[in-house]
Amino acid sequence: EIKFQGYNFERIVIANNYYCKVGKCSITNMPALYSLEIYNYCFTEKSSQLIVENCPNLSIIYIGENSFTKYSLKIDSNFTWGAVI
Repeated sequence: EIKFQGYNFERIVIANNYYCKVGKCSITNMPALYSLEIYNYCFTEKSSQLIVENCPNLSIIYIGENSFTKYSLKIDSNFTWGAVI
């Protein structure tokens, strides 16, 4: 499991082919975060889960090709879905 919690990051970028064997990515309580970018072939080996909670400034989510291929998403209600790429 990968957890980002309580950091003051404005942007999280996960490059191609990282965390392939990790099943869960949790991003919580990050009020400064505005951009989450997960590139190609990340979180692919297991049934993956992306959880995003309490990130009120998050306005961009990018998920690349073949990332979270067997996935579930849990993104809190503050996020505007039109910005998911």
